[in-house]
Parts: sequence; structure tokens; C-alpha cells
Amino acid sequence: MPKETPTSTDKAPTRELESGRAGRSLWPAIAVVLVATLLLGSVSLIYPFGRDQGIHAYIADAMLSGKVVYRDVFNIKPPLTTPVHAAALLLFGHSMTSIRILDLLWTMAVTLLVFFLVYRGSGRRWAAASAACIYPLLYYLLSFWHTAQTDGWLNLPVAGALLLGHTAVRRNGRMAWLKWAGAGLLIGVATLFKYTAGIVLPLLAVVLLWRTQRARAKGLVALVAGFAVSLAVAALALVVTGAMPAFIESQFRLVPAYSRISPGAGLLSGLGLGVRQMFKEPGLRPTGVVLVLGLAGAIFLFLRLRSKEPGRALLPLLGLVWFAAGAISLLSQGKFFNYHYLGLIGAAALLSGSAFSAIGGRLRRTSARAVVLLGLVALLGIVSGYPHRLGVLYQVASGSVPLQAYWRSPLHNSGRDFSLGADLALVDYVTEHTEPGDRVYIWGYEPLVYFLSRRPTVSRFIYNFPLVVSWSPPGFERELLTALERDPPVLFIVAHGDQTPWVTGHNLDSFQALLESDSLRTFVERIYRPEARINRFDVYRRVN
Repeated sequence: MPKETPTSTDKAPTRELESGRAGRSLWPAIAVVLVATLLLGSVSLIYPFGRDQGIHAYIADAMLSGKVVYRDVFNIKPPLTTPVHAAALLLFGHSMTSIRILDLLWTMAVTLLVFFLVYRGSGRRWAAASAACIYPLLYYLLSFWHTAQTDGWLNLPVAGALLLGHTAVRRNGRMAWLKWAGAGLLIGVATLFKYTAGIVLPLLAVVLLWRTQRARAKGLVALVAGFAVSLAVAALALVVTGAMPAFIESQFRLVPAYSRISPGAGLLSGLGLGVRQMFKEPGLRPTGVVLVLGLAGAIFLFLRLRSKEPGRALLPLLGLVWFAAGAISLLSQGKFFNYHYLGLIGAAALLSGSAFSAIGGRLRRTSARAVVLLGLVALLGIVSGYPHRLGVLYQVASGSVPLQAYWRSPLHNSGRDFSLGADLALVDYVTEHTEPGDRVYIWGYEPLVYFLSRRPTVSRFIYNFPLVVSWSPPGFERELLTALERDPPVLFIVAHGDQTPWVTGHNLDSFQALLESDSLRTFVERIYRPEARINRFDVYRRVN
């Protein structure tokens, strides 16, 4: 078999690499990508926390104070969400803005990887820049609740794995196995953000087997080994810190039970529900349009090029891999929350790169390519409402609309089971009526209040979800009661109107769930008296 080189089977798609000035010529396109990402992402810097961000910020804050996640602080997420929040707190301070800053930097890194993926696959820098700009444009159309979420963060290691896989295929030299190992390592990292990301491993292995003519077995072993190393390091950390038993309990008992609560039972029902949700939600609709067009273009290009120019067929194929991984993750989770579509946003950006490279190929002048392609992206941004979003950002930044007023606006308080304004009102009350060292306990789903008031709680159960679901282990309630009896909090707070049947499997709110628990209700009646009603929260004070 002849030795494979980058150009032995391909008509190399590196039309803009012929000049020695190729490296320098990338900088204008990269600058456009970075500036566009900063501009589009700036609208998120005034976003507050949603419920999920509040939960994981508090867990991260507890971790930074010396507690062990899972063992000392209950967590239903895989291991890597908490370290991201911890990094935000360490780098940018204890606030709701910190994670937004880190999320913007994270998004910039994803856009750069998309840029280099499309550029290496097509050789067209302005097509790559346009595709890279699609990612933040679609991402920041989503609201405060659906950005800075785990499903978006795993796009960074997935994009890195695809880029390494692309490089290993195109430059299949002696050290290609090292790139495959790196790709496997990054897929393992993505899996530690969300387990469904592991589907990228077999999909990328198919690409390896299809496109690599020599050392296939070596590359496949390296890919799997890199993946295993990521998981092994995480497992070792859990064992060393003593968190493994609690991790197994939450991830292998509660998470599967939670996952079974799904509005879309069956593959066809799930597909229909997923597509309807995408085109029903204004923030997801542009992603749906880009995906449909990108999928059609990528499939056409792949079928046309797979025999004649397999090197150029690699880019649309990787876009299809990313789409398949995102779609499988969406369907397997079965909840169809807006942030569950974030993996598809990465796929949409990469798939659009194939279409942009085809459009750019029909334009002779580089300046014309840049104007046409970036103009298409800008038009999508205009019709998607970014001028209004940037206007709101200007009002807040200039002081004409106070940030607190923006946070308490109906935009952040229209949910059925969550109200940021109610949480902020409770934070104000707790801060004014307790001392910094006083402990409080909220029977509800609001660790955001702990985080913002900087008041500690008494149990590893920082919210009541694991105690109110029908599959809750009996020992959980006994553990909570033991912690409460040992160190009764100064305030015991009960939430109303927070029923989440898509999470708990029933329609009881926290107050009703308290009435259902004889032992917990008796504890509250015995040593607490009613003190205040703050919005939808009952506040009880300990009788000394």
C-alpha cells in the first residue's frame, strides 16, 4: 500500500495556502471572528442567574470553601460543571456576572476552533470566519436561563476533538496516533460535562476507519485510550476525595430515574417533539433554519465529493458527526429544554461552513467573498433581534436602566416555578435579618439565595429535589433531619408554587411536599415560629 500523504488522495482544499503569506492573511478573518463574538456575547454580561446557574455557583462556592462535591454537597450533574463555576468565581469574583464573563471567553474559544476546522477543511478563510460567527450569533439568541449551561460548555472539547481528528486524517504521519489520543481525551472531557457526549467517540471512530488507510488499529486504540484516561483521572479524583459512593448514588440511581420522566416517549414521538420545539421557540428558530440548510448542503457535498475529493468531503462529514451527536444527546435526555439544543448550535455552525465554502468558491475576489459571506451573517443577526438586545445593554451600561431593575423585570420573572425577583427579595430579607455566620435552610429549589446572601446551610441537600421525588432513598430524609436537629438553622424557609413535574414526577410544590412529610413538618412546628411571607416564601425563625 503506498504511503499516504496529505495530498495523495485529495485535491488539497488549501487554495489560500499557496502563498507564504498565508499565516499573516488569517489575522483579519480571526480579528473579525473575535470582535463579532465579543459584540454578540456582550449582551449576556448583564444576564442574571437562572435556577441552574444559582445551583452550580453555590456548589462551586462550597467547594472553594473546602467541601467535597457529592459527599458534602449534593450534585446531580457530572463532575466538570462545578469546576467551571469555581474558575469563574476565582477569576472574576463572587457575583452573577462572573460566569457570564467566563462563558463569553469559552464561547470565543469555541468560535476559534470552528474557524480552524472550516479553514482546514476548505482553505477559505472568509467562509471559516462566517461559519465561526454563526456560533455566537445563534448561541446568544438564547436567554439568561439557557446560556452558561453545561450543554454549551461541552462544545469546546467536542470541537477540539473534531479538529484533532481532522488533522490526524489529513496528516496521517507517524505521530497521527498522538492526535487521535488527544481527540479521545477531549471526548472524555466532554463526557464528564454530559454523559451523552460520549456518542462522539464511536462516530469519530467511523471517520477514522473510513478515511485512514494505514495504522487504523493504532489510531483506534489511541482514540479509545485517550477517552479512557479522561474517565480514569476523574474516577481517581472521586476515590481520593471520598466522593465516589455519593457520586455513584446520585449518578447511577437518581439520574436514570430522572431521565425516565420524558414528554417524548419513543423515537418518532421524540423526533417530532424536538423539531416542533426548535421551530416554536423564537430563540431556537434561527438554529433550526441554519441546521436545515446546512444539513442539506453538507449531505449534498459529502455525496458529491466522497469519491472524487475525499479530503474535501471530510468537513461536511464532521459536521454531520457533530449534528448526530447533538441530536442523539437531545433525544436521549428527552426533556427538550432550550439549552439541550446547544450541541446542535455547534453543528449548525460547522455545517454552515460547508455551504459558505461552496458559495465562496464561486466568487473570485477575496474582498467579494468577505462582504457576501459576512453580510449574510450580519443579516441573520439583524433579523434575529440583536439591535434590540444591544440597545438594552446600552441602557443598562449607561445607567438609564439600573441593573437591579433589569434583573427584576418581567423578562426574568415570568416562569411558572421560578422568579428571580422573588429570590432577590428573599436575599434582601435574609441579609437584613440574619448575621453573616447564621445558618439558614430553604425547603425548595433555590441555592441561588444561599449564594447571593452568603449564608451557609446545614445539610448536603442544598435543594429538596432528591428528597421529594418518588424514588428518593428512605435514608435521605433521615439524613436531612439528623443535620437539622444537630444544628438547627436560624431561619427555615419554605417555597410555594415551585412544582416541577418534569423534574419530580408529581405536581406537589415544596409547601405541599412539607405537609406530606410528618417528621419534617413536626420538626418545623416544634422549634420554629412564622415570621414573614416574602413573595412566595414562608420564613420561620427558630425559637431560642
